[in-house]
Amino acid sequence: MNFRWIPGLLFAAALAGCADQNSEPVRIGKGDLNAVTSTLTAQIEREMKREDIAGLSIALVDDQRIAWAQGFGWADIEAKRPATPDTLYRVGSVSKLFTALELLKLRDAGKLKLDRPVTAFLPGFTIRSRAPNPPPITLRALAAHHSGLPTDRLNGMWAPRPSSLATLVDELSDETLAAVPQTQYRYSNLGFSVLGRVIEVATGQPFEQAMEHDLLIPLGMKRSRFTQAPPNGIEVAVGYRKNTPLPWLTLRDAPAGGLTSSAVELAQLLKLVFADGVADGRRIVSAQSVADSLSPQFAGLPADFGHRVGLSWMLSCVQTATGDAVVWHDGAAPPFYAAVAMLPKDQLGVVVLSNSEAAGKISLQLATRALDLLKMTRQGGIYRPSPAVELPAVQLPPGEIERYAGDYVVFGQMLRVEAQGDRLKTTFQNTGLELVPAGAGRFSIRARVMGVLSFGLPNLAIDLQKPSATGLPDQSSDAMIGLVTGFPAPVTATRLPGVSIPNAWRGRLGSCDLDTRNQYFEIRECRFVEENGHLVLRASIRGTETGAEWAEFVLPLVPLNDTEAIVPGYGADEGGTARAVALGNVETLRYSGFEIRLLRDRR
Repeated sequence: MNFRWIPGLLFAAALAGCADQNSEPVRIGKGDLNAVTSTLTAQIEREMKREDIAGLSIALVDDQRIAWAQGFGWADIEAKRPATPDTLYRVGSVSKLFTALELLKLRDAGKLKLDRPVTAFLPGFTIRSRAPNPPPITLRALAAHHSGLPTDRLNGMWAPRPSSLATLVDELSDETLAAVPQTQYRYSNLGFSVLGRVIEVATGQPFEQAMEHDLLIPLGMKRSRFTQAPPNGIEVAVGYRKNTPLPWLTLRDAPAGGLTSSAVELAQLLKLVFADGVADGRRIVSAQSVADSLSPQFAGLPADFGHRVGLSWMLSCVQTATGDAVVWHDGAAPPFYAAVAMLPKDQLGVVVLSNSEAAGKISLQLATRALDLLKMTRQGGIYRPSPAVELPAVQLPPGEIERYAGDYVVFGQMLRVEAQGDRLKTTFQNTGLELVPAGAGRFSIRARVMGVLSFGLPNLAIDLQKPSATGLPDQSSDAMIGLVTGFPAPVTATRLPGVSIPNAWRGRLGSCDLDTRNQYFEIRECRFVEENGHLVLRASIRGTETGAEWAEFVLPLVPLNDTEAIVPGYGADEGGTARAVALGNVETLRYSGFEIRLLRDRR
C-alpha cells in the first residue's frame, strides 16, 4: 500500500479511529440483513460528513450473491452525478490482486512456473545486489513482496508521459536490491511492474490488453480496465480532496495500481475465491491456484515480524471484533481509496471504494466492521465492537528512558526521538507525539494538539528492542528497532547507527538539484547535509497538480563505502541505495532513477 502519501494516511486513520470509536452494541437477528445495512448506512453517512468525503460505494458479498450494494454522496459534485454501486473508481494497489491472479492463470495454462527465476521469462533482466550470490528473484517472490526489489522507482512513476513496462525493466539494471531475495517481506510496487512485463511476454500482448481479454472480461468485469491514463469510453468518478476536484494523475506502474473498477465488479473477485476459481459457471483459475493465493508465502522469516502474505492477499494485521483473521488488500491512487476484505471460510466479503483521499481513514475499518455484522446474521446475536485499549503508564528506572532516544528511520524518513522527563517525544506528519512507558521497551502513543492538549491513540503502541530480540542480527552496539502495533500493515522504526562518515561523503555536502520537469511534483531547498552525525538528503516537496502544501522530505543515508550509501531499515521505502557518480565536472547521486546533482557550496 505504500505510495508516498500512505504514511500520513495511516497515521490519520489512527487519529480518526480514536475520534469515533462508536462502541454501541448492535443486536442482529438471524438473517436480519436490514439491521446490518441500516447500521452501516448510519456509520457511512456520519463519517462521510465528518471527513468531507465526496462519494463512496460499498458491496457486501455472501458466497455467490451480492447481499447489498449502495452508493453514497457524489461521483461528480459539479455534474450532480450520484455515487452508485456501479460507479467506477481507481482502486490503487487492489490492482495487485488481479495481476497475481493472471499470473496464476498463466501458471495453470503451463505458460510459466512461479518458482523459476524471473530471468527465465525476461532474459535481459538484471539488477545490482550488495550480497554475493543472492538467491534468485522468482515470480513467487515478486507476487509475495519477497523479491528484495525497492518499493518504487520514483523517477517517472507518477508522470504525464510514463515509460513502457519494457523500458522500466531495462532501467532496473542501474538499481540495487533493497534486500536479499526471499529473506523478508518488503512491499514493492516495482515488483508488480516486473510481473506485468512477464505477463506481456507470456501472452504476447500489452499488459492492459492481456488483462482485459484474458481475465477481466471472463470474470464478468466488462467495464473494468487497467490503464495508465484515463480509460476511454467509460465514465469514472471525479477525485476530490475535501470536495475540491483533482486531476487524474497518470501512473506508469499499471500492474501495481492501474485498475479502474466498481464495487459490483470487484465483488466478482470475491465470488471467484468463494467458488474455488469459478465465475458464473466458468472456471477461471484452478482451485489449487485459489488456495495458493491464500496461503502464507515464505512464512516465519524473522524480518517479516509475524506478518503473513499470500499471492498477493494480506493475511494478517487485521481482525474482526470476534477475533477472525481478515484476508484483505487496500489501495490508493491519489485521491481515490479502495479496500477489499473477506472471511474465506465463511464466504463473506466486502468492497469499499471512494473518490476522496480522506476515505483512507475509514475504509478498511468500515469493511472489517461490515464483515463482523454480516457474519452475525448467520446465527444472530449482539455485535460488540472491540474496545479501544490504551496501555497503562509505568515508571521506568532513572536513566532508562534515555536508552531509547536517538534518530530513527520510519517509512524511509528520519525521525528524531528525544527523552524529555519520563517519556519520549517526537514529531511525525506535523503532529507532536509522546511515547509513554508501559513496560520495558514498550510505549503507548499519545498525540499533542497545539503543543498543549494530549490525548491517547488507543490500540497504537511501539516496542523498542535490540534487533536480536526479534531474531535479527545487531549490526552495532547501539542498534534498536521498534515494532509499531495498531496499523493494518507492519511498521518498523530503526535507529540510525552511529557510523563514521568518510571524507569522500563529507566532500559532497552542500546544495543539490534534480530535474522534475516530467513529474507531478517539484522540489526546492534541496541540500545534502550532516545532521547529528548522520548524512541526510533534505528538501521541500509538493505535488504540482493536486494543490498540496510544501512538505519536508528528510532521507537518511548510511555510507557503505566511498561511493554507496543506503537508506537503512526493514520497511517500505527503506533499503534503497544512493550511488555517487561523476558526470563530467559534476558529481551526482543516483537514487530511485533520479540524478541528484551535488552543487557543493563554496566555503
